[in-house]
Amino acid sequence: MPEKSPPLEPVSRCPLCGSPERGLHLASTFEEFSSGDFKITDSHYGKRWHFQRCRQCGFVYADPCPGAELLNLIYGSLEDPEYGSEEEGRGANFSRILNRLERLNLTGKRLLDMGAATGLFVSIARKKGWSAEGVEPSRWAVETAERQYGVKLHLGELLSYPEKELFDVVTMLDLVEHLPNPREALEKARRLLKPGGILVVVTPNVDSFAARLFSGRWWHYRPPHILFFSGKTLPLFFRQGGFSPLKVYPFHWTFSLRYLLSRFSPGKWICDKLTPMSKLLGRLKVKLFLFDSLEAYARKEGS
Repeated sequence: MPEKSPPLEPVSRCPLCGSPERGLHLASTFEEFSSGDFKITDSHYGKRWHFQRCRQCGFVYADPCPGAELLNLIYGSLEDPEYGSEEEGRGANFSRILNRLERLNLTGKRLLDMGAATGLFVSIARKKGWSAEGVEPSRWAVETAERQYGVKLHLGELLSYPEKELFDVVTMLDLVEHLPNPREALEKARRLLKPGGILVVVTPNVDSFAARLFSGRWWHYRPPHILFFSGKTLPLFFRQGGFSPLKVYPFHWTFSLRYLLSRFSPGKWICDKLTPMSKLLGRLKVKLFLFDSLEAYARKEGS
C-alpha cells in the first residue's frame, strides 16, 4: 500500500436493501489508515469509519469505505504473526461450531471455509472427520497453514474458488463484516452448496447490549470492519440470498488473559515488561460472554 491512504469509494445506497435513506450512526475517528490496521489482532478499538444506518432495514455500513480492489490488495499482502498465539482459545471456539454442525444430521461432511486465515478451523475439522477445504487471500496465511498444520488452502480472492464440486457446509467466520459487497459472497456460497446445504456465519451484532453500552469504543469498531449486521438484518440477508434461517446463537470468545491484557495500554505494559508473568497469563484462558456476536445457521433453499 502507498504511504498515504488511497481514496475511498462512496456508498450511496444500503448494501443490504438498496435504500438511499439513512442517518448517521457514528462519525469517523480517523482520516488515514495503513494495511497494518487490517490485521485480525489489530487493537485500534474505536478507530472507525464514517458509519451510516439504513432507515429502511437498520443495516449499518461505512460511507465512504475501501473498495473491493483495494481490500483485495490489502488482504493479499497481509501478515499477522500474533494470530497464532491464541490457537487454543480459537480452537475451542471452532470446535463448538463443528459440534453444532454434527447435530444437524447432514448427509455429507464436505466443508468449505471462506476466509480461512491460517487454516486452524480447516485443520480441526479434518481431525473431526470432515473433508474440509479453505480459501484465503493472504499468501502469508496460506503458507502458514501448510507449514503449521499441513493444510493446503486455495490462495486467492474469496470469489475465485473454483465451482467444480459442491459442499454440505460453507462457513464464513468473522468474514462478512470485512466485505464491501457481502451479497456477492452469499451468492458464491449458494452456488457452492448442495441443495439443503448449511451456511454458517459468525459476525458482530451492532445492536447488542455491549455495542450500545460501549458506543464508539466498542471493540468491534475497528478499521477491518466496514459493515455490521444485527439479529434483525442477518436473517434478512439470508432470505435475500435464497437461504432459510435456522438458528442464531450468541457467540462467545475464548482468549488467554495475556492476550486480553495486551489489548489495552496498562495491561500491554505488563505483558511487554514482565516476561515470566506474561507466560503465566498466556496459560490462563478466559471465556468472554459479551453476547455481542452472532453465530447463525441457515439452509440453502431449492436446488
